[in-house]
Amino acid sequence: MPELPEVENVRLKLLNIIKNKTLLKIDIFSEHNLSNLLGTEVNEFNSLINSAITDILRYGKYLVFEFTSSSDTKYLVSHLGMSGKYYQNKVLDKHDHVVFYFEDDIYLSYNDVRKFGLLTIKTKEQLFTTNPLNLLAPDPFSISCEVFYNSLNKHHHEIKTLILDQHIISGIGNIYADEILYSCGISPLREGSKITLEESSSIISNAIKILSHSIKEGGSTIRDYNSLGIKGNYQNFLVVHTKENCPCIYCKNPIKKIKVGGRSTYYCEYCQK
Repeated sequence: MPELPEVENVRLKLLNIIKNKTLLKIDIFSEHNLSNLLGTEVNEFNSLINSAITDILRYGKYLVFEFTSSSDTKYLVSHLGMSGKYYQNKVLDKHDHVVFYFEDDIYLSYNDVRKFGLLTIKTKEQLFTTNPLNLLAPDPFSISCEVFYNSLNKHHHEIKTLILDQHIISGIGNIYADEILYSCGISPLREGSKITLEESSSIISNAIKILSHSIKEGGSTIRDYNSLGIKGNYQNFLVVHTKENCPCIYCKNPIKKIKVGGRSTYYCEYCQK
């Protein structure tokens, strides 16, 4: 699943392609099979036609396309789910479910093999007062240490599970959760209520450092992440995720792989307490 760095790279690439371009037409294919993907009635998508893309924002792992016309502003909220991808001017196939046609012969297709993504339209009033953004927590770049610490302190779940919870802190997925906790020396099994204020600050600062590095490297291409031709390089910098039985870079003991909250989790049982 694309995480914050991958989504941010998609956002930056899309801005270069369609910012200030006017939308001329939308095609939606096999709409009867897209009930999970489309969070808005199909005919509502036509309200975006003849509007221009004035900005593309990111909240956690969500992309928000701002469409502005002479009469109003609307927002297309997009989540890539497990396998969602955007492509520019490619030959369409059966997994291209929605195609946006812009001026200058530019078209953008949304491709999603598993159809776990989301495309939904919101007004300015609805954007942060309705699903999916109304309960989304700030990401590591904007959350305060005190808010994060107080959220963790209420829970007895494992810290690994909690930092994957987008209502507590957004944008962090499985890959980066392992890397962040390893950098902090915190066991993924530690209860959230046992995390100190200082450790909460360490989680945020290490998250910013790791996510910033990954954004610079184009994200991590593990399995099938490849959108708009972006192939990330950060997988070459991973020090714990996917490194089962490899020596810890600090103590040289083997990295362990366990399940936490149903997710594969990699950590050093000697360095992470």
